[in-house]
Amino acid sequence: MPRAASMFWQTWTSNVDVRRQWDRLGVGTTIFQWVAVNGSSFIPNPWLPLHGSQLDLADIATRPWARRMIIGTPGLSDETQARARIHELADLAQKFGTLSYPSNAAGFYFPVEIDPTYTAAPADFGAIWSKLPRPLYVSVYYGAGVDDAAAAQWLDSFIPQDVTILFQDGVGAHGATPQQALARFDLIRARHPKTEMIAEAFRPNPTPGGAYFIPATAAEYQAQLQAYAHLDPVHVFDGPNYLDAALIQRIGGVEPALPPTALNARVNSWGDARLDWQRASAASVAVAKYRVEILDGMGAQVLRRYEVPGGQAHCFYPVDDSVADFGFPPAYLAWRVTEVAANGYESDPSALSAGMAVQDNSWAQAVVGMAGTSYTGGYFSDLSDLGNPGTTGVAGRKSSVAAATLRRAMAQAAGLHIAQILPVNLTVGGSHLSRTSADLLNSTSYWWDDTQATPGPNLLAIQPRIAALGVPLTHMMWSGGVEPDTIFQHPAQRDAILAAAATALTAIHATVRGYGGNPQLKLWLQPHLRAYYGIPPREGTALQYKAVRDALVNVARADPAIYVGTWVPGAAFAYDYWNEMPQIGWVHPVPSAYHAAAEEMGRMMALDGDLADAPPVWAAMAPPSAPTVQWQPSEDVSVSWNPPQSGTGWFRVRNLHLGTGVVIDQRDTPSNQYVFTRAKQIATYGYTTAGVSLDICEFDPASGAEGPVLSVTQYKP
Repeated sequence: MPRAASMFWQTWTSNVDVRRQWDRLGVGTTIFQWVAVNGSSFIPNPWLPLHGSQLDLADIATRPWARRMIIGTPGLSDETQARARIHELADLAQKFGTLSYPSNAAGFYFPVEIDPTYTAAPADFGAIWSKLPRPLYVSVYYGAGVDDAAAAQWLDSFIPQDVTILFQDGVGAHGATPQQALARFDLIRARHPKTEMIAEAFRPNPTPGGAYFIPATAAEYQAQLQAYAHLDPVHVFDGPNYLDAALIQRIGGVEPALPPTALNARVNSWGDARLDWQRASAASVAVAKYRVEILDGMGAQVLRRYEVPGGQAHCFYPVDDSVADFGFPPAYLAWRVTEVAANGYESDPSALSAGMAVQDNSWAQAVVGMAGTSYTGGYFSDLSDLGNPGTTGVAGRKSSVAAATLRRAMAQAAGLHIAQILPVNLTVGGSHLSRTSADLLNSTSYWWDDTQATPGPNLLAIQPRIAALGVPLTHMMWSGGVEPDTIFQHPAQRDAILAAAATALTAIHATVRGYGGNPQLKLWLQPHLRAYYGIPPREGTALQYKAVRDALVNVARADPAIYVGTWVPGAAFAYDYWNEMPQIGWVHPVPSAYHAAAEEMGRMMALDGDLADAPPVWAAMAPPSAPTVQWQPSEDVSVSWNPPQSGTGWFRVRNLHLGTGVVIDQRDTPSNQYVFTRAKQIATYGYTTAGVSLDICEFDPASGAEGPVLSVTQYKP
């Protein structure tokens, strides 16, 4: 294949971003016809205003077809005007010659073309040669009826020998043959050795009403370049306008990869986008991959690129990425696709697809209905937003809340793309599982009416939200219920509240199966955690939380379709919870704990896993019970209590100063007895004490977890 060492780039706003594989044709030098035209510039400068679209010379300089660049100084697209204002253009050329360009810029092209009809050229150019930057290139063309020998002599009479003449062969514009062009070229070069050939890679358009010129065919191009095979270099006019990707491949003798068609964007209710297209290339073209580019709303700047395998005519644009690109999940998308063949050739990008994406959830592979109270709601709110954490309960950024971590973990474990996991917020904060619990606190926010065996208002409220998805739920999560508070306020109703909660969980699951259109829907439970109140933070409702936690976990153990998905790793200590009510309450986990829970929950859902029989040690801990304080004849104070419930076999005992509350002594001990010796009393107070104040809790030496505290303060009778 005959090769061209160089190409022209006639710059317009429509082609500043064009990048093709012109190096496959041998091109290593790019000559810009101009870097400013008609009074506006494609590059920054102090003299002319900028076009809206600009040349990225730094990027172009890295391309193999621009290892060497010739900078075209400012010009005018109208030839008559350019010649009339040549002195003005020369002044601009002189100025633009002082700008800083990439290091591979090797000269300048002055874009006022010369032909024998331009009789004022000797005088006009004679007045400006000294202004024009060097090394310098100018171009020459011939029209019809030219005396070739006389024209060559005329050119030699006024073009300095240090200036390179670029001779336009006229094969495209004026119908000359390559042989005629060569004869003219030889006459010029005989007088002016620095003469090089421009091969016009276009032809007149035979179709009326269309563009005046169209690209040459591959056969025409090959014949033209073959005639100049002995010349070096040969410059092709021009790359961006006439040598598209398909023609480059046809010139190379291969079936071309073609721009994909039928681009279609769909957005799910979480904000993820699925981008689909159809291949347009022949079946014989082996497609290695597709390159997808996401652009800004104006279609001017590429914000993100993806590559997907050639057998996959779609790409996902997850909300995690779109929020990073736009600050929000955009409904309006501008994007395009390029096909890359196995032989390394690339198509031109598809036509830009720009518009509102269609709302559609049908492409989700997993639809996770996340129901319950604010414990689950925190997966979607600022309670778990790593980028902007808070306790207001407002919606967090979809890329940084725990729900995003859940789907990432689920996708990784299931071998899916994160955009194929659709989380659905079905929560109601501060709600009860059952009406029995709600009635005791005069609340109407409950999920199941156990008194009538019918859905409660919260359950009824989520039915249209599930229906609006248009797809069945594949997984369900539940967490929360304010039943511990109800038991705390109404301890005599403890058993009834626990029974109603267990019934409600089973009924909620069965009802959502119907709502979600999936009779096989499984539920993953996040059991109740811990809640701390006061200063220092204490679990005043520990027994109530444990009772509800145990009741619901027992439902999971008994029901083959209800699992425990997470025990919330990192929620064992008071500092693992938000201090939402300053100095009063610590209830919801901090973001790190939320995300640890989401990681575990997502993995369990993907793997159909169940952690019901793998609780953390703190979940079995209860406050020590039955404390007894005795003053011994020796004046030692002996405190004893019942053995631990959790099976750790250890306690942590803190002896507190009666006046200041400061810890006098802390011991981790397997014994359920503590002795405050007479000697220790005197060392602490200066005298034997009339009282004792201890905080006692179960303790796990392996994890450092402490159970709920039993506070014992007693004075000597």
